[in-house]
Amino acid sequence: MIQGTQQIYIVALWFWGSRLIAQEINGVAASTLVAYGPGLTGITIPIALIMWAIGATLFFGLPDYYRQAPGQVPSFYRSVVRRKIIMVSLYVFYYISHQTY
Repeated sequence: MIQGTQQIYIVALWFWGSRLIAQEINGVAASTLVAYGPGLTGITIPIALIMWAIGATLFFGLPDYYRQAPGQVPSFYRSVVRRKIIMVSLYVFYYISHQTY
């Protein structure tokens, strides 16, 4: 149910984005559409309420077992440092993030 709801929500966001782009191409500012669109409010408020209802149902409906703190992982950081692929990835990400074009 959650995945289906997520897909519907994503489709709605794509539709909304395509409508905003189409309006911007026609010369209407996007901020005007976002702030003052009654149709947009009529669509997004019910979606937000449905998402809140699903979240509340999951939060209050799950047993206490799911609210436990996770256990400790012994020597986690030492094992991460020993893995060369992780260290190489961190180096590459650092290098890429500091490149200037």
